[in-house]
Amino acid sequence: MVNEGLVPSPEEEENRKTVIEKLKQIVVAWVKRVAWQRQLPKQDIAVSSATLLTYGSYGLGVHGSELDIDAFCVGPYFATMVDDFFIVPYNTCLRADLR
Repeated sequence: MVNEGLVPSPEEEENRKTVIEKLKQIVVAWVKRVAWQRQLPKQDIAVSSATLLTYGSYGLGVHGSELDIDAFCVGPYFATMVDDFFIVPYNTCLRADLR
């Protein structure tokens, strides 16, 4: 796998981990914002969360610098892809300057 360029350098791996961590922060912020928009009780908003799971070549640890990161977002029942996912994370990204 090393000869094929499928083992990342330590710097590449650190960059990817940083990006994934930022995405996780965006996902959690998204869920809390949706919970607030749904006017859930404050204690429910405080414990609302979601996670980002990686899979594919990144999840297997065999990825090159030019490959993408396949990720799957798992969120709570009250946040829907149609109504919430493509709006709130995008706006969160713009505010956080994570473009």
